[in-house]
Order: sequence, then structure tokens, then C-alpha cells
Amino acid sequence: VAGVVLLAPVNVTPHRALLNDTGFRWIVRPLCLLLGRPPWKAALGGLAEAWFKRVLGFPRGVSRAELEWVHRRVAWLDFAAAEADARALRAPVLHAFARDDALIQPGKAMELRRVLDACAARDGPRLDWPSGGDKVQKKRG
Repeated sequence: VAGVVLLAPVNVTPHRALLNDTGFRWIVRPLCLLLGRPPWKAALGGLAEAWFKRVLGFPRGVSRAELEWVHRRVAWLDFAAAEADARALRAPVLHAFARDDALIQPGKAMELRRVLDACAARDGPRLDWPSGGDKVQKKRG
């Protein structure tokens, strides 16, 4: 690997959209696992869709199937493994995020930055912009 680019990454600890550490462990992960099972999917699917679109700001055009894909991925997020992977990198890393991301607090992005900065092999551009939300690749690219 010659280098790695991280644009608005999920980071190494649960963030606002995942209800931070305790909410992720006790609410978000169990609900996402339940949403993968047919009886619960039918019962909770509309509530989950409303949460993603009204509270988290997902676009209205996102389909239920796309949201189910997100649920499956969220249910299996392993932040300890993500941090271990970041620490294991031995290649330059471009890390970019926007401070106005509605889903991920700037402090969470800075946690990842500290992990990356702890090893000279991971040197690379560190970009944080005041605006751009979770779409820095579109707004700043």
C-alpha cells in the first residue's frame, strides 16, 4: 500500500449519530441486529427509516433497502478493531474531515488524528475544514 485516504471517516470511537459509547452498545447495535430479522424488520423498519431521515438527516430519496444495508454495517462496527487497524498502518495517510459534520463531532475526528500522528510512517496531509459536513469529497474535492 502506497498510501491511504480517509475522507470523513467513522473514526475509532462511536460518535453522535451512534449515540456515543453507551448508546451504541445498549441501543444502536441491538436495534440494528434486530432490524436484520424479518419480524422485527417489519415492526421497526418505519421507525428506523424516520430516525435516519428526520433525525440524522439522510436524504429522503434513500431507499429502505439502502437503509437496511446501513443497519447491517452499523450492527457490526468494531471500533477497537478500527483503532488497531489505524495503529497498524505503515503508510502515509491523508485524513480529512469537516468540523460541521452533523453526524460526527470534531473531537471524534481528532481522536483518530492522534492515533495517526503517533507514528511517523503515517505522516501525510491532515485537513480539517470549518464546513463541508460528511461530504468533504464533494464540497472540498
